[in-house]
Amino acid sequence: MKAMTPIVLIVGALLCSEVRAVEVLTFENGVNGVQILDGRVRSGRDTNWGGANVIAGHTNQPSTIIVDGMFGNGAGQISPGAPIVDAKLRMYMYHNIASDNDQTLHAHVMNVDLRSHIGNKDGEVEDGEMTWTKKSWPNVGWGANEDGSDGPVSGEDYSADIYSVLDAVGLPAPDAGVNEWFDIDLTSIVQDWQDGTYANNGVVIIGQEGSGMYFWSTEQPGFEPRMIVSIIPEPASAMLMLLGASVLARRRRR
Repeated sequence: MKAMTPIVLIVGALLCSEVRAVEVLTFENGVNGVQILDGRVRSGRDTNWGGANVIAGHTNQPSTIIVDGMFGNGAGQISPGAPIVDAKLRMYMYHNIASDNDQTLHAHVMNVDLRSHIGNKDGEVEDGEMTWTKKSWPNVGWGANEDGSDGPVSGEDYSADIYSVLDAVGLPAPDAGVNEWFDIDLTSIVQDWQDGTYANNGVVIIGQEGSGMYFWSTEQPGFEPRMIVSIIPEPASAMLMLLGASVLARRRRR
């Protein structure tokens, strides 16, 4: 029986190189070193809502969401060479005041790093935090020239390209989809973050005209947003698993 072990390993290695099981990783705030930063601004207001328990899919209330700690070689992380099959941002809707035909959200890639600007209070703004009129209150405006005062600027602060659409049209409104989880497909942008095409500055969620969907933020325990990513483990990882199984089998035979 022991003489067959090398053959088993060779066959297993060949199989691992061709067929590898998909692994699903869930990234939640405060778990395994993951940090999720979310905040929103409201039209015309010099306030910061980084400490509020709301992610808004409402017109003129863009919300930024950044997931840190997804990439690396640690346990539960996405390694540089692991193919990403699927990635979605999952959020829990608790309120919806949209009309029947205006339940649409767009997700765009953030071009600027807002990690230090999101804030952690509910409404009260402090120096350096973002508001509708300032990227960094009170002196730095939005836009490439940092002089904009009408909220984040499309094509400058965030990509004009729409990377995902959450479309709930057809659900009876108001209160369509309330108390349900919704997924926003971010596969392409997470792949771009992994290969360095874009820096991982997160995404901005923008409701379209008439949209009024509200989701719980990281301040609402048990209903925080999370990122769900399906990957194909690298061959080396699969081979290590096979070697471990072989060693265990040999020990059991002794």
